[in-house]
Amino acid sequence: MIRRWLSRLLGGNAKSDTPATQIRTLTTRDEVDEALAAPVAVWYKHSPICAVSAWTLREVKRFAREHPNTAVFHIDVIRHRDLSDWISEHFGIRHESPQALVVRDGREAWATSHSSITADALWQQVEKDV
Repeated sequence: MIRRWLSRLLGGNAKSDTPATQIRTLTTRDEVDEALAAPVAVWYKHSPICAVSAWTLREVKRFAREHPNTAVFHIDVIRHRDLSDWISEHFGIRHESPQALVVRDGREAWATSHSSITADALWQQVEKDV
């Protein structure tokens, strides 16, 4: 029932959905190591059972759709909690879900969570000068 509700909440027409190839899911440390090599990227930590995460996922998808040249990575904090915890520890930030990070040259440049995750906020941080 919850999955159906989330599917409807995240649903929409084909024009508003982001192709799966634009947001890459991270499931292993090797994939995280590869993602750290991106010059700038958005990392999104998401819980598939959280209504706030459902809303912010729409914002992350909008960002990915509007800025296809920026790498966007997704971490499911339920299925891959160990990876999510490792990321929090690696960057020295508190685990939150949903949580978005802008990672620049392998370092956390900005992090936010919950309703502060918007496509516009992500773009402002990605575009910031180092």
